[in-house]
Amino acid sequence: MLDINIEEYNFSLPQEKIALFPLSNRAESKLLLVNKNNQSISHHCFQEIPDLLPENSTIFLNNSKVIAARLLMKKSSGGLAEILCVEPINPSNDPQIAMSAKGKCTWKCIVGGKRINIGSILSEDTLFNFRATILEKEGQDAIVEFNWDNEKITFSEVIDKLGKVPLPPYIKRDVEAEDKIRYQTVYAEYDGSVAAPTAGLHFTNEILNLIKEKGIGIYELTLHVGTGTFKPIGSNNILNHRMHSELIIVSKSLLANILKSINDSKYIVATGTTSLRTLETLYWVGAKLINKELNYSEGEFELGQWDAYRMDKEIDVKDSIEMIINFLDKNNLSEIRGRTELFVIPGYNFKIVKGLITNYHLPKSTLILLVAAFLGKELWKKVYSEALNNNYRFLSYGDSSLLLS
Repeated sequence: MLDINIEEYNFSLPQEKIALFPLSNRAESKLLLVNKNNQSISHHCFQEIPDLLPENSTIFLNNSKVIAARLLMKKSSGGLAEILCVEPINPSNDPQIAMSAKGKCTWKCIVGGKRINIGSILSEDTLFNFRATILEKEGQDAIVEFNWDNEKITFSEVIDKLGKVPLPPYIKRDVEAEDKIRYQTVYAEYDGSVAAPTAGLHFTNEILNLIKEKGIGIYELTLHVGTGTFKPIGSNNILNHRMHSELIIVSKSLLANILKSINDSKYIVATGTTSLRTLETLYWVGAKLINKELNYSEGEFELGQWDAYRMDKEIDVKDSIEMIINFLDKNNLSEIRGRTELFVIPGYNFKIVKGLITNYHLPKSTLILLVAAFLGKELWKKVYSEALNNNYRFLSYGDSSLLLS
């Protein structure tokens, strides 16, 4: 299964197919409905989705919020530098706590600019006497300590004033004021992502209410999207690809809703690859608990990129989720949190997710491998050529698809 030639997941994506701006109305995106069972493909508008979801569905959304993570700073020489905040370190690796920090905090960052070294101090003098000190640096990766004078002001408030939305590298234009609203889902709640969970960008509150009126349950989970989501697969041998790690946080009440959905034979639909990876990760975390393989040190688990392919003992999905709930009860915890590197590739055996709402992805990317794993080798190609031939808009601000297995 791991013998995958990445060239088979390549296709021509003309620049003009990449959506540089969102549509004026979120819900007017095109939507391709794909049924894996009968191989059918039909064209719709996203606002039809309440009628397109299977009646016995439950739908899961990623409520992570994109932070204004791009900071333009000045070097002591007067030259410009750019900092992209990637992941918090102090006072906590929990973005919620780090964003509430007052006076100072430390982050893993990507730093752009010439002659920036360990010890360099970058500044933004217009507000708060905001400073960034480079503590460690290797290439563009750096550990940066931020300081500001007003200790009543949180880091969240600082970057909200000074930072910009970190648009993906393939959206080749300047950030506009509208991006602050449009590169965010309407249900975004918890600060921490440096890229939007873009499958959810099409939802409006009206559409969510129509889905609820159909009796379809809507539940929220949290995966903070990192910059690794844009990392291309640089080798023909996927064994050489290092999958990025992302933080997931799932409450005990959500686990109970997942378990109820499974017990009631609900058709579980993930909104986006992040929601899918979160739900599937939970199965493997429960399986590792059952196998006594899970290390939950410092209040976090880690799921490696190949762990799902190493576990040969088949464990019932219900048993797996129940095991996590029991683990939380036993340890008096209200949520499970950890880092997942789950790498979903063709041949992966989906345990929880039956349907997927997703945009159109880059060739030779981890996300295209996930879609191919979900639809199968021939159908994903058919879907993508259908989208390209019918002028669907690609990538983050692009159109949508509803994939049913």
